[in-house]
Amino acid sequence: MKRHVARAALFALALGLASLAVAGPGDPAYRTIERTFAAESLKTFSVKGNVGKIVVSTTTSDSIRLRLELGVRTQGGLFGSRKGDPHAAELDADSSADVIDFGLRYAGDRDGLDETWTLEVPARLAARLELAVGDMDVRGLEGGLKLSVNVGDIEADVPRGDITARTNVGDIRVTSATDSYGDVELEASVGDTHLTQGDHRVRHPKPAGAGNRISLDGPGRDRIRIKTNVGDASLVLSTST
Repeated sequence: MKRHVARAALFALALGLASLAVAGPGDPAYRTIERTFAAESLKTFSVKGNVGKIVVSTTTSDSIRLRLELGVRTQGGLFGSRKGDPHAAELDADSSADVIDFGLRYAGDRDGLDETWTLEVPARLAARLELAVGDMDVRGLEGGLKLSVNVGDIEADVPRGDITARTNVGDIRVTSATDSYGDVELEASVGDTHLTQGDHRVRHPKPAGAGNRISLDGPGRDRIRIKTNVGDASLVLSTST
């Protein structure tokens, strides 16, 4: 109970809001940016978000389709103030060699904007995703994941590939269908860890203290590291060697 109370308090502190409303479609304080990028020469894409959500799925097209929704946050309740201008923000897309990096160029306080990043990408690509406050949902990628959220939850479901997922405060839930796992490590400094292979929950002695840790050594290629400071870390290996 204390862990969940502390987590809720940190969420509120990170958002810095007593109450919150976000502008939606039809509101002048809302904007959508949509772009398509060729991906033939790419191996990796990255997104650096601030407050909001990142959602990634796969496409059969050899291109990246990106939709960025920007909504102004109203602080202080129904009659509170709005501190953000989505029309003053611009999408950054910097490519170098086989990597493309997406970000937001904005001169104001980015905490005043809610960012929803939705991407459809080729399954072969690797992803590097960062978010300050909010949630991530990643599906179908085979090239490997590096996921980081300061305050919020991570959910990923992939067929294979290396995985590194970290949160400061938040739960992490990962499913991998890899048939070649190597070193696997789950850690929660304050919270619990859960590891499932196929239909079987991996049992292990719980150490003394508020946290938990599970490690598994495999002969394969895919390394998986999942760590949260405050929250639960869960991994399902849906196909085992």
